Amino acid sequence: MQADSPESETWIGQHIGNYRLVRVLGRGGMGMVFEAVHDGVMGRAAIKILRPDVTSRPDLTARFFNEARAANAILHPGIVRIFDCGFTESGVAYLSMEYLEGESLRTRLARERQLPTQTALRIARQIASALAAAHRAHIIHRDVKPDKPCLVGQYHSGSERSSGPGGEQRSAPPVMW
Repeated sequence: MQADSPESETWIGQHIGNYRLVRVLGRGGMGMVFEAVHDGVMGRAAIKILRPDVTSRPDLTARFFNEARAANAILHPGIVRIFDCGFTESGVAYLSMEYLEGESLRTRLARERQLPTQTALRIARQIASALAAAHRAHIIHRDVKPDKPCLVGQYHSGSERSSGPGGEQRSAPPVMW
């Protein structure tokens, strides 16, 4: 499913709960992630949906929801917060999570080719800290790769803070999950 595919375009403008999908943020083998806006409070969120053929497999849907529960079991600023999960009216599995303004580590590396040593070390320490928090919760992240960490705040734009889902300011380590 390509981010610019006709299937992805059919989701734009659709509602999942109180959230209206406004643009595609990314895609993967199992689904897509959209930026969404809450109609009532106008807060932003990221909504991840599974492809219908993936949703039709109970084992994959269960794994999807287990990953959401696992992310919420880890209390760490480097782990994205999940707000909700369920099924759309058409039966497609989804989860809603905090929206992060930033870029993936892969995107940053493609643009800069090589990070300054101190920046690379700070990012590596933050990722290791998030993984250590997961391990303390007896959770193993089985899909660590450069596409996963979202670099926000000082790691992305030069600022030291980033906004959370309601616009509040929070410290900004790279966030993964």
